[in-house]
Amino acid sequence: MTRPTAMAPDASTSPVGHTPGPWGCQPVERDGPDRGVTIIGLRLDSDGTPLDSPTNGLVGAALPWPTEIDSGDMSRVEANARLMAAAPELLEALECMVATYADMQDGNGDPCPDVIAARAAIAKAQGEQA
Repeated sequence: MTRPTAMAPDASTSPVGHTPGPWGCQPVERDGPDRGVTIIGLRLDSDGTPLDSPTNGLVGAALPWPTEIDSGDMSRVEANARLMAAAPELLEALECMVATYADMQDGNGDPCPDVIAARAAIAKAQGEQA
C-alpha cells in the first residue's frame, strides 16, 4: 500500500468514495452559532503546498455547543476538527497496518485483537459491517 500523495488534477473521490486527503482545518471567524471549524479537502502542488484552488472543497464541520459559544472556549471544537481532518491518513495507515500484520496472532495463537479492531475501524469508515 502506498502512502498518501497529492490529489491528481482529475481525482474527485477515493476508491472508497470519500473526498481524497489530505484534509485541513479552517476556523470560521464569526461570533455566535455560526462559529466553528470547517474541514477542507485540499489540492496540493508537487511539493505538497496547498493550492488556492476552487476545487478545494468543504468536507465537514466541527461546531460548538451553546456553552462553548458563550464561554468562547473552542478547544474541543478545534480538537474534533483536527481528528476529522486526519481521517484519510488514519484510514490509509490502518489499511497498511492490517496488510502488514494480517496474520499476526496473540500469545494464545488467536488473531491479534489490535488487527481485529483495526479491521472493524476500516469497515466503519467504509460504511460496512465489521
